[in-house]
Amino acid sequence: MLSYVLCTPPEGSSYENSIYATADVQSFKCEVTFTADTFARSFVRVDDVFYVGLGCERPGENGPKPSTSTGDILRVVLNRWSSGLQSDDGESILIVEFW
Repeated sequence: MLSYVLCTPPEGSSYENSIYATADVQSFKCEVTFTADTFARSFVRVDDVFYVGLGCERPGENGPKPSTSTGDILRVVLNRWSSGLQSDDGESILIVEFW
């Protein structure tokens, strides 16, 4: 059984959101990585599709305003051999779309 870890480090004015899988909590494989203007708060994997919810920090009275993407759910499709698409290094092609 696989366990997953969600990492969302900021990269300038955006976030690089990554989901890693592990079977032994010793080695991890990056399943998906995508950039968004806010961070991923949660996700679920159904077959080869990740549904990712985008979130924000709790806004304070004088704090930053939430991103317009806050509350969006992204459908991140892990396509291996879909329509013959393959990246240069033979890895999967990711399709990220609003759902």
